[in-house]
Amino acid sequence: MPKTWAFRFDPQGQGEKEKWFADNKPAGWLKVSVPGSYDVEFPGKKWYQGPAWYRTMFVPPATTGAERETILHLGGVVLRTKVWVNGRMAGSSVLPYTGLNFDITPFLQPGQQNLLVIETDNSILARALPDKKWSGWWNDGGLIWPVTLETRSPIYSEAKIATRMISTGVWTLTVRAMTHDGRGPVAGVLRLRVVDAKGRTIWRARRGVRLNPGENRSVFRVKLHAVESWSPGRPTLYGLRLSTEPERGASDSVQYPFGFRQIEVRGTALYLNGRRLVLRGVARHEFYPGEGMTMTPAQNARDLEDIKALGANFVRLPHYPQSSDVYSTCDKLGLLVWTEIPAWQSAAATLEDPTVWSEYAKPEITAMIRQHWNHPSVIIWSVANEIPSSEPGVAAYIQRAIHLVHRLDPTRLATFASDRREHDLSFGSVDIIAVNEYYGWYYGKNSDAGADLDLLHKKWKNKPIMVSEFGSGGIAGWKPGTVNARGQDYSLQHQVAFLESHLRQIFAAKRSSYIAGASIWVYNDFPDPGRGPGAQPAASQYVNAKGLVTEDRQHKPAYKAVQAFYLHLKHQDEAQRGR
Repeated sequence: MPKTWAFRFDPQGQGEKEKWFADNKPAGWLKVSVPGSYDVEFPGKKWYQGPAWYRTMFVPPATTGAERETILHLGGVVLRTKVWVNGRMAGSSVLPYTGLNFDITPFLQPGQQNLLVIETDNSILARALPDKKWSGWWNDGGLIWPVTLETRSPIYSEAKIATRMISTGVWTLTVRAMTHDGRGPVAGVLRLRVVDAKGRTIWRARRGVRLNPGENRSVFRVKLHAVESWSPGRPTLYGLRLSTEPERGASDSVQYPFGFRQIEVRGTALYLNGRRLVLRGVARHEFYPGEGMTMTPAQNARDLEDIKALGANFVRLPHYPQSSDVYSTCDKLGLLVWTEIPAWQSAAATLEDPTVWSEYAKPEITAMIRQHWNHPSVIIWSVANEIPSSEPGVAAYIQRAIHLVHRLDPTRLATFASDRREHDLSFGSVDIIAVNEYYGWYYGKNSDAGADLDLLHKKWKNKPIMVSEFGSGGIAGWKPGTVNARGQDYSLQHQVAFLESHLRQIFAAKRSSYIAGASIWVYNDFPDPGRGPGAQPAASQYVNAKGLVTEDRQHKPAYKAVQAFYLHLKHQDEAQRGR
């Protein structure tokens, strides 16, 4: 697809009524980059919320025809979208940040120029995810991640890969193949092949199948010996190739990198591949100056490599599914991942609304799991962040959402990030208790953090606990000891002392039996519309300054302090394993 598209703001919402999707006239249209964050490209529209339109012409791939389908893939949209091809609606979605696929084959004119028009809408609704409570990260708008075309056979397969450890080097591999037959019924053959990092085949299978219209499921299960597990210290990847060969029509083949990895809870501890796991982590927002959320794979990789160099084995990806290359890079680097849907501080009325559940929450959870299932790096699905989970109706949402995750994927952990601590009513549902705490920054004293964890453990004796957020602001040039009207010291020196104090409390030996780890807030400073005048020092208005690095990725002193602490934990863990 072209990199530059025609573009038009639609503040009055007139585009659909006036049929902007139906012609290619230039009047009133600007030029914009795709992918891109239009509020970055048009600084005068920094605060814009509402519909925005994209338009381009394209020639379909030459293979389009009776034996191939053409799929339009949108890598990520903020927040809702509608798609037209040659003036006809091809589909719509209300799911933000997730990859979207539209079969546009019926609307194409093969071998000719075709008109593609996409409307996005980043206005925030009262009953949706996110809802009106949302202000925690910048509301970038538009087609923020790549737009691509691909062709495939009308009969194609997808795979869900699951692994279970039997003993060292011995694993059960389960492959669930979902074959989609748009025509059928037809006989066919499914072929599977697993290769190691050197391309050597370690297992293959062949099965004749009868494919009926719709989705056909086939399960393959095998016990494999002498395979290497995937872990942060040794992120060994294998490859699965799944081929679909119908007796009539075109064949299809798809490949998946995957790893032999097992995550589980035993009592108050996490175990990875049968060994005790303690998470040394940091959260990370996908933002960069001049790019907004539209970071390149190379930029994302540099961030993740820097997080790995921090001594971290874990990255929390808040508060939305991030771009697909982030997960692939974590697979390669050996970074364990927490990923979540954009239910950030959502109101109780939103989460209790059955329509929100059916139209937003359930589809968003389902899409997140479906898209990232085969990434060995993903170990935690999160269904919310800082919601009013001390209220019974919201606790019911958590229970329902966690049940859905367990039904869709029983191989991983399910939780949410809570800021209600000992008052939370939802911890009975989760696999791991995750708490956000800001003692000494927004409330209380630094030294309160450890005691609060002990209080939680006393109430929930049989569950592991992790701190999913903690941190303080750090701004270059702030005089140490100087505080703002809220009593906050934004000096870089205080940020170091704050993080070191919390890390010592969280990872204290007396808490090692139940602490599963921690995730510092946050790796990088990032734009935040909720931190305007009166809420933030003038030097960092509209910026969350809790990063270990600045927006342009300059290390603050806190980075080195955390690195020293995490590397010490890492070496301590390695020494214990070597005994």
